[in-house]
Amino acid sequence: ATGLRLARGNFVALLEAEDEADPGWLARFGRLADATAAGVVSCGGEHHHHDGSVTPVRPTLDPATGCTTSLRPGAITVRRDLFADDDAATFPQRCIRAVAAAELAGIAVVATPEPLIRWNERHHGEHLEGDELVLQSTQQAIDALARSPIPDPARLAHYATLAGIAAVRSGDHRRGRRLLRVARSAQPGVARHWARWLVACCPPLATRVWASDPVEADPGATHEGPARTVAGAATAGR
Repeated sequence: ATGLRLARGNFVALLEAEDEADPGWLARFGRLADATAAGVVSCGGEHHHHDGSVTPVRPTLDPATGCTTSLRPGAITVRRDLFADDDAATFPQRCIRAVAAAELAGIAVVATPEPLIRWNERHHGEHLEGDELVLQSTQQAIDALARSPIPDPARLAHYATLAGIAAVRSGDHRRGRRLLRVARSAQPGVARHWARWLVACCPPLATRVWASDPVEADPGATHEGPARTVAGAATAGR
C-alpha cells in the first residue's frame, strides 16, 4: 500500500518479491500502452511449481466485460487515474475496478499472451524477511529500472544502496560492493555513494558500520520502500 501510494509514475504495477519479470516486462507494457492508448495492459506468464513443472498462464477473457486481462501480480499495469485510491481493497480488486472504469470511459484494455512473468510457487511456511526480503525486492526494482527507457538515477541509486547494504549485512560483501558501485555510477557526483562503496571495500569495517542499523533514505530520492510492492518502478520515464 505504501509503495502504491508514493509511486509517481503514470502507470502502477505490482511484483511480488519471489516472482521474476522478463527484462523487457515494463518496456513491453509501455509500448503497448503507447500504441493503443490503453489504460490497462496485461500479459501472460508461467507458474513454476515445487516439483519443477510449469503451467502456462494466459490472459483470460472476462465474459462480463469482454476484456482480456490477467489480475496476477506482475501481469497487469494500470493507469494511475483509473486506479482506485482504496488501501482497504486488494490489488486485484483495485485492478477489477480499473478495468470497469476504463470500459465505462471508452478507454482501451489490451493484453499480450507473451509470458513476461514467472510466478514461483513458495514452499509451505516460506517467508522472506529482514535483509533477505530487502535484497530480493530491491534487486527486482533495480533490474526493472536499469531497463527502463529513461531510468531515474536517484531512484536507481537509492535501491542499489539499500540492496548493497542488505547484502553486506547478509555476509555477501562482494555483492554488496557491486551494488554500491551501481549507486556510485548512477550518481557519480554524490559523495555519500563513494563513501559507502569505500566502506564496503573493507569487509570488517562494513560489517561493523552496518551491523544493525539500515541505511537512511537518501534525500531527494523517491521512497517507495523495498517491501513486497514495487509500484511504478520503471515507469518514471512515462
